Amino acid sequence: MSWDELDAYGKQTNYATTPSGQRLRIVTHVYWDMEEWASGIEIDVKAYAARGWRRFRPYKAHSVRGGPDDLVPTRPNERPNQELH
Repeated sequence: MSWDELDAYGKQTNYATTPSGQRLRIVTHVYWDMEEWASGIEIDVKAYAARGWRRFRPYKAHSVRGGPDDLVPTRPNERPNQELH
């Protein structure tokens, strides 16, 4: 996803079914971390099962975009300077 899409994403809830037939409620939350030393977009994902102990202790994933390890896209080539004669 692009930065603009992630910024507009916010918090969403979706449902999915695993190949084994288990139904999951998937909650995703995207937000800005504005700390001075590590500003970036935080992405949290939690998958809750409909029954069983995963109802209360979901599968979790967390990611950060924009940290020091993220590659910065290269700038498009600018037009060469034209000299006046």
